[in-house]
Amino acid sequence: MASSEKDHYALLGLLPDATDPEIKKAYRKLALKYHPDKAGADNKEAAEMFHDLSVAHDTLTNSASRNLYDTAHKARLAQKARIHKMDTSRRRQREELDAREEAVKRRKAEATAEAVARANEIDRLREENANRMRAEEERRRVAEEAVFSQAREEKGKRDEVEAASPEECTLKLKWKRKRRDYDAEEIETLFGRYGVVDRVLMSSKGKGSGLVVFKSLAGAVSERHK
Repeated sequence: MASSEKDHYALLGLLPDATDPEIKKAYRKLALKYHPDKAGADNKEAAEMFHDLSVAHDTLTNSASRNLYDTAHKARLAQKARIHKMDTSRRRQREELDAREEAVKRRKAEATAEAVARANEIDRLREENANRMRAEEERRRVAEEAVFSQAREEKGKRDEVEAASPEECTLKLKWKRKRRDYDAEEIETLFGRYGVVDRVLMSSKGKGSGLVVFKSLAGAVSERHK
């Protein structure tokens, strides 16, 4: 870097408005530290630093050279400020662009998540409805089967009754006349609780016996199991 491009003020630890006494004082302090006699003749970094300090001192303590240097220094600082501002602006634009892109990605991700959630909910409702329909169908099937089973059972009973012979629908009765005698009307009333009585046949021999003929097998069976 050319000596005119180096920041002499920063090198001396001063501000651009430093006075000549402040410049000379700062130079003497640093020159003693980096002088070859103090730092060593083989210390290249110290030798380079001592050289730069000398250039800074000579430039800033001469009013003409300092004016030229200050003009160039101010221009460099202004340029750095502009570059920094531009960098800051570009960085802000980059950050804003990144933020917008991130917002777009986030909205897309949220939209995708919502779409997946809606699809899952639709699938759940469909499955729930299908399960409900299957359950309802099963309940209907069981109910119909129960109705059909009952109908078959009742039909079987009717068929059994219809197929019953008069003998199967007839009950033989015997009782002791000494204790009590019954007539046909009393017997029909008594056994009418178990089924419809078709007729009552009393014994022609005058004994305590007779026949109760039901119109169906149900009455006869009910009385037999009493």
